[in-house]
Amino acid sequence: LSAKLYEEKSKLVYQVHPMPDQILDYVWDYGHLKADERNYIEIMVKTQLNHPFFAELLCASQAFIRKVEEPFSVSLRDVKRAIKLFKFFKDKLNQFNYVQNNSKIIYPEIRPLVLALSLCYLFRLHDQSQRKEYRKEMIGIIEKYQIIDEPRNRKDLFERIISDEQNNYIERMRCPEGTAKNEALLENIFVMIVSVRIISMNLRGADSNDSYFRTLPQVYMIPYQGSSSSTSEGITKVFQTAQNYQQTSSKENPVTAVVLLDEVGLAETSPYNPLKVLHALLEPPLGSQSSEPVVPVIGISNWRLDNSKSSRALLVQRPLFAENDLADTARRLLGDIKEIYNIDEFLKKLAKSYLEYIKNQKYPNFH
Repeated sequence: LSAKLYEEKSKLVYQVHPMPDQILDYVWDYGHLKADERNYIEIMVKTQLNHPFFAELLCASQAFIRKVEEPFSVSLRDVKRAIKLFKFFKDKLNQFNYVQNNSKIIYPEIRPLVLALSLCYLFRLHDQSQRKEYRKEMIGIIEKYQIIDEPRNRKDLFERIISDEQNNYIERMRCPEGTAKNEALLENIFVMIVSVRIISMNLRGADSNDSYFRTLPQVYMIPYQGSSSSTSEGITKVFQTAQNYQQTSSKENPVTAVVLLDEVGLAETSPYNPLKVLHALLEPPLGSQSSEPVVPVIGISNWRLDNSKSSRALLVQRPLFAENDLADTARRLLGDIKEIYNIDEFLKKLAKSYLEYIKNQKYPNFH
């Protein structure tokens, strides 16, 4: 009975009580910003970046997400986040030798905007067809400004830039033996959500193996396991612990404490409604001059949180594995053995058989 109750609750984004009929006459739908939002975005971009067409890309991205999700899925928070990431990739990363073997940076003129849009909008789409449609729409806007000379390079523009950046990071890391460096892992490491073991093992400040990672603070993970018995006091205590640890940071030995909320979606089932405290914890402190929250947070969940929480952070959703994804994962697991004759054809058949097995199970997820 309890398992059935949990299953029913897990499908809900909001867990609220019905509104009394007596106050329905006093409820208004204010909608969302339309023409005004475009003006705000143009002002924000002009003030902080003065980029010729990034505002147009942001407006199109906002409209696309609203079309495939819901009107309130995105807000000016996402715009602000994208602008901040654009500046980060343009101004900060290029100051360090983060490209290995002196290799050439591909498309440096549009690389920051592609990476910023990918983090804020592309990676939140859980359907591959939607991702493809989004990339096509963004490339259509970029083409109007004749940035890319060769037409053959335009179709896979997003994929090439993202793949180049992701591989640049993963090649610097020591991964456990048997790790498949597939698209899912590359994407999750890139946004620092999944593969905490690899991240914490490599981001060790001055002790890191890679020269670029040595320029970054050491990362210290403070985990919290979400459950149906979670309380707001427990979550607040974890954040306080992280904040206290941050105070040990110094110029000589910089450290960053990161709160890891594992299975944070399970806390949604708690009768104590503990996730309400996240609204304040994911925002800068009141009266602070900083525009950032005190403690960085990573949340991992099988269920998406409501918009009031997910809008305060980068949202990444992985599409279901397709046949090509599974074959690629198997190919990467094989490593050097992949040189076996006709191995690609065998892996495709293996992936197809696996998907058919999953689809036709009498009892789902029973292996």
